[in-house]
Amino acid sequence: NGGKSPERCNYGPNIGNALDNASIHSASGEDYSGKVYQSPLFRWIVGLIVTPLLVTTIVISVVVLVNISSDLPSLVVPVKEEGLQLRNATRFSATRMRAIHVSGVTEKAARDAH
Repeated sequence: NGGKSPERCNYGPNIGNALDNASIHSASGEDYSGKVYQSPLFRWIVGLIVTPLLVTTIVISVVVLVNISSDLPSLVVPVKEEGLQLRNATRFSATRMRAIHVSGVTEKAARDAH
């Protein structure tokens, strides 16, 4: 051979074409046709976890919406009154602060005039 390695022949792939997706799925115990939503595990998860959570969320939302819509009209008048009181208090406070400022400026000017 003269120190050369023998020529290598490619006889094809080591894994035959017999192993397609269907045989892989059937070998792993999956009996559905590759669609996730047809899986029994998926259906159990949706049925036992997702559906109760969704129903609970919808029920809570409806109860809160009904309570708010029934209580809201009775809160409008007190909120308007509180808003008017806050506006008047703000105006009074701003007027008082301006008066104190003007008094201080006038007092200083009067002291400087003498």
